[in-house]
Amino acid sequence: MDRRPGGIDVDLDGKTDVEVKYAWAEFGNVDARFMSAYKRFRMGKPQPTIIEMWSSPNQEMMKPVLERDAIVCYGIGFSDPQLYPPAWNYMDCWSYGESAAGAIEYYIDQLWPKRGKGVKAKVAHLTWDSAYGRAANEPTKRHGQKTGKYEVVAERFCTMMPTDPEVMGFLSDFEKRNVDVIWSNSIIQTPA
Repeated sequence: MDRRPGGIDVDLDGKTDVEVKYAWAEFGNVDARFMSAYKRFRMGKPQPTIIEMWSSPNQEMMKPVLERDAIVCYGIGFSDPQLYPPAWNYMDCWSYGESAAGAIEYYIDQLWPKRGKGVKAKVAHLTWDSAYGRAANEPTKRHGQKTGKYEVVAERFCTMMPTDPEVMGFLSDFEKRNVDVIWSNSIIQTPA
């Protein structure tokens, strides 16, 4: 754990007006390690007012805890469950669900060869078999139903490091279903 004093010059007179203490802990994306670090921070003085996290699973796990403790979480984990319904979690950009729905709709409206022909696009999800991997699925289904532009016709979930036969089986199924768009979240290993 590293503790460095710092501050913010609010009135721009060159002097620190508000002290900022920044403490960090590496938890390797392991929930138990994160919770241990969180408890250490909560026992310290002063207690944290803002926690920055970099992991959707940990932010989802901490959502009720942060609400109970009235601590704001800012992070770059983008899963929808940590944002909806609104609580104490914030992020600086779109969620997985919002980015998926937006990208699918953009493709259908701008690039899809069948656009403007009165055909509803068929979409498939191919992502990790985890809460993190599934984060975009429900939001994209709702968006497709709301806009009427597409329908999610298949969802397939693979292991963290999928094998070629695993993915090829999914792609064959998508081909049989005449899938127009495959959404694969923002996970590097699966699309590769």
